[in-house]
Amino acid sequence: MATCSSNLSRNHFVGVELTKGRSLNDIMYNMSNVAEGVSTTAVAYEMARSMDLEMPVTENIYNVLYNNADPKEAARILMDAQATHELAGRKWNLFKMFRKRKARKTPELNPD
Repeated sequence: MATCSSNLSRNHFVGVELTKGRSLNDIMYNMSNVAEGVSTTAVAYEMARSMDLEMPVTENIYNVLYNNADPKEAARILMDAQATHELAGRKWNLFKMFRKRKARKTPELNPD
């Protein structure tokens, strides 16, 4: 998030160009460097979906990048969202996964 506001950031450049109405394909085709956030967003989005995690920022960025959602509308949706606890919303199956791992690593207690 730190570099996304810098005028020198490739991710910032992509975002600014999207708000001007350019397509992601056109932006990426004309860039000589990689904007890591574009591919990272796709990976994070797919991981969140596979684990049924709620990630509104990632979901909205993904929709802007890959589903032609309006960037200004996506920002409005996020800014208008009611502030809630970070664990509110859909089940956080990620924590369930960690509990399962921990349970496997914990030796069974034998009362005998």
